[in-house]
Amino acid sequence: LLQTTGSHGGQVPKVMDAAAVQALQHHVREVHVGADLLDWINRLVRASRPGPQAPEEVRQWVRWGAGPRAGQSLVLASKARALLHGRFAATRDDV
Repeated sequence: LLQTTGSHGGQVPKVMDAAAVQALQHHVREVHVGADLLDWINRLVRASRPGPQAPEEVRQWVRWGAGPRAGQSLVLASKARALLHGRFAATRDDV
């Protein structure tokens, strides 16, 4: 805990320059996400909200679930993970 919360930061090696990061950010938007995966992510996000279709545990213990930005974040993170693994299409394993 002290290593990650103290004032002494560790050395982080540079693995790419700003131009490479910007290029990856652009290419992430180009990664394909199929309709089935989008539907699955949408259902996953909706299942986190209390409501008639949510699991019993969610209805009992959760007041507010994930919102639309959670779905957007899951899609973009999935695209980024797929790209970092050398693929141009995201899968459930990337979510």
